Amino acid sequence: MGWLGHFLIQTGDPLVQGGFEAWTFGPVHPAVYQSFKTEGERPENLMLVYLRRLDTKMDGVAADMREVKERLGILESQYASLSRRVDRMGGEVEEIRRRLDIVPAH
Repeated sequence: MGWLGHFLIQTGDPLVQGGFEAWTFGPVHPAVYQSFKTEGERPENLMLVYLRRLDTKMDGVAADMREVKERLGILESQYASLSRRVDRMGGEVEEIRRRLDIVPAH
């Protein structure tokens, strides 16, 4: 049983609607072929089209990851700076706490 059969058994739904056709280079789903045939009419080009589209998407993901890494670096730097400022204020914070403890509650 192929992956289409496994998907159907696990989910109860077919992975794709419609049927496959027997072509020279193997089974082809006509709707999938139509969406990928930008490289010409030959079905052997479908894998190349798919790989190019996947490569483009991966480039986008890599760019997004670089941006996330940059933003995380900025956040880490800001956190470290804030942490140092709080540490320097430690004595002042303790003084405020001490004073608040001796202020009678109203």
